[in-house]
Amino acid sequence: MSTKTYIFFIVILAVASGGVYLYSYDLGSTDGYEIGYTKGNTDGYDTGNEEGLVSGYTSGFDEGNSSGYEVGFNQGNDEGYETGFTEGTVEGTQTGFTDGHSQGYNLGYSEGNTSGYSLGYVNGNVTGHLEGLLLGNETGYDVGYLSGVIDGADSGYDIRNPTYSEAIKFIWNDKTDKNDYVENVYVCRHFSKDVVSNAYNARYRCFYVYLGFCDGAHAIIGFETTDRGMVYYEPQTDDRVYPVVGNVYWDRSKYLPPSYDDTISEILVIG
Repeated sequence: MSTKTYIFFIVILAVASGGVYLYSYDLGSTDGYEIGYTKGNTDGYDTGNEEGLVSGYTSGFDEGNSSGYEVGFNQGNDEGYETGFTEGTVEGTQTGFTDGHSQGYNLGYSEGNTSGYSLGYVNGNVTGHLEGLLLGNETGYDVGYLSGVIDGADSGYDIRNPTYSEAIKFIWNDKTDKNDYVENVYVCRHFSKDVVSNAYNARYRCFYVYLGFCDGAHAIIGFETTDRGMVYYEPQTDDRVYPVVGNVYWDRSKYLPPSYDDTISEILVIG
């Protein structure tokens, strides 16, 4: 082989080698880049994701826990205070009212009862004494007057006890029950006195009957009939009545219970 031919062959080989090198370089560079990029990206993503997750979780948990705790504490504290204050106020008010009302009522009742009893006793004693004095004086006058009428009548008239039918007929015809009851002016004793007077005018012996009550007194009339014995009448209504010591006077089947105790404690027949 000549020198020129050898040199030419060397040049061709060099050129070919250079081309192969460049081609191989480009191919290796591309493949290496892609493989390296993919691998690096994958490893970096995995590592970054793991580290980011741990770091983010820790940071987020710390901040979230701290913020959530403060917000929850404040909100819970506010709501708990309001609820506790409201319920405590309600329960405290109710308990205080109940205790205060009970103690105040007991104390007021005790003091009021004591004061009221003392004042009522004094006033009632004075009032009762005066009313009793006036009533006794008027009753005594009425009884004395009737006794005088009776005594005078016995000396000039034929006064006698009626029969039961005569007593009924007299009561039926007598008009005293038509008179009006006027408080403190024309009351039970006046009705009784007028019936007694009218009976004597009719020549019948009629009795003024005093009924003592456990709380007060009352006046009615009576006849000692020749065939039925003593019979009693209410001069305001002409009803026959049956007074018995220990029983109430007003018939509960006809009248409502009075405001006073009408239990009969005494029956006094005057005439």
